[in-house]
Amino acid sequence: MIIPFCAILVNLWEIAHMQNTRNSKAQLLEQLKKVKRRNAELEATVSHLKNDNARLKQSEELFRAIANYSCDWENLVDPDGKLVWVNAAVEQVTGYSREEYLNLPGRLQHIVYDEDRDRIIKHFKNGLKQRSAQDVEFRIRCKDGDLKWVSVSYQPLYKEDGTFLGMRSSLRDIGKRKLAEQQLRNSEERFRAIAESSPDAIIIADSSGTILFWNRAAEEIYGFAAGEIIGKSIELLRPLEKRLVDRTNREQFLATGSSYYIGKTVEGLALKKDGTKFLTETSTSSWKEGAEIFFGGIVRDITRRKQLEERLRQSHAALEEAVKQRTAELTAANEQLQLSQAYLKKFAGMLLSVREEERKNISTALHDELGSMALAVASHITLAREECIENNPDAAHAELDKAEAALRRAVEDLRRLAVSLRPPNLEIMGLTAAVTELVDTTREQTGLKIIFRNELGEKNIDEQRAIVVYRVLQEALTNIAKHARAQQVGIRLYSDAGGIHLQVADDGRGCDAAKLWRRKGKPKIGIEGMRERVESLGGTFAFTSSPGKGARITVVLPGKR
Repeated sequence: MIIPFCAILVNLWEIAHMQNTRNSKAQLLEQLKKVKRRNAELEATVSHLKNDNARLKQSEELFRAIANYSCDWENLVDPDGKLVWVNAAVEQVTGYSREEYLNLPGRLQHIVYDEDRDRIIKHFKNGLKQRSAQDVEFRIRCKDGDLKWVSVSYQPLYKEDGTFLGMRSSLRDIGKRKLAEQQLRNSEERFRAIAESSPDAIIIADSSGTILFWNRAAEEIYGFAAGEIIGKSIELLRPLEKRLVDRTNREQFLATGSSYYIGKTVEGLALKKDGTKFLTETSTSSWKEGAEIFFGGIVRDITRRKQLEERLRQSHAALEEAVKQRTAELTAANEQLQLSQAYLKKFAGMLLSVREEERKNISTALHDELGSMALAVASHITLAREECIENNPDAAHAELDKAEAALRRAVEDLRRLAVSLRPPNLEIMGLTAAVTELVDTTREQTGLKIIFRNELGEKNIDEQRAIVVYRVLQEALTNIAKHARAQQVGIRLYSDAGGIHLQVADDGRGCDAAKLWRRKGKPKIGIEGMRERVESLGGTFAFTSSPGKGARITVVLPGKR
């Protein structure tokens, strides 16, 4: 309203001047018309200014509303570096209200963290001076004392005529991003620590097969240092004949998203740096980062394991064979045991038969020989008594002499019977002396020509084997005397590494050895008894004979265990 009022005064002054100059009336009217037009123009100008002021106020209110509701902390600094405006987001970031922050003394020194302060103040001053600055990250100390990471970006402000108005700065809270970055770094460090300590090779490659990661175990397994292989094709780790298949599978996965190898553990051939092929077990996975696909593989050298598996397979096969053989042996042993049980039953029967036979022989000897001798002694004593009654002493003495002779024969028969049951020399003097006495006695009683070759010497033989040798020889000589009608008998007794050997051969009438083993369905006690005695000590017994050609007995008793 000031501008139109001044214009009216100017017009009135011009009218007064014209009156003073006594202009004509026509001129005065013309001047009044001009004043009216100019007043109209001035009123239009005032109206436009009002509208512009309203729009400017509306625009300023809109800008403040946008700035105050922005998530970023906005600042305006004049060309001298003085903070002239800050938005409401400053409180969200720092904890200070707008008024507190604007009136905060030594603002930058107070709010910027000590370790970052010099760098940020220098950066701000250079940016203000050059009217341009790069984005920068730093730490601030909030009102409650907590540290917070922020990122700041600068924008210079100019009038339309190019006049520099100051700098606009936008600060953003990047604490969550920094935390995520730290967590990512920690995760990467953990991954590297695990990967580097893993006994298996861990390899990462991109979609083209270029190796991006190579751990220490991979260096040891393949022979390539990380610096040699990173950036090279993963196909270098496979034999030539396998590379095309691997490339085809990788391309198939990239095209379709499926492959036989992804997500599975497979065995295959690998290639060392020196060209050596070896067996591996590989687990392959894939993942996507943005548009890029990556592959990860965990590789284990299974050469040693395969060798052990092969040895285990061979050992298993050998064990199966051994079990099979042992089963057969046990089956045979079981069958032998059953035969042995049957044999023991048979042997027990034989022992009973032998015992009864011996009792019978003893009974016969006592009855036939000693009984008759007792009757003869009694008869001679009776006759001697009668001669004494008749007072015939010479005849009585003669009868008593006959009785004495009969008694002596009876004692001799009893001694011979006792020796046949248990030769005393066997225990006292040993096997050699007992056998020698047996041979001498048989010569005297039978008149047989016996050639005895004793090569055993004075060797000490245990009682069990000595008894068996003695009894077999005793039975053999008895059978020869009773049945063989032989003139000559050859006996050889010796020992070697195989044990004690006894051989008895005669030149008698012989027999059919096969028929001799049984008679009327019953075992032949003499021959069978000898065999049973020998086999009871683990020895072997052989009897050979044919009609008219004599007979031969061979006994081998193993050494004492």
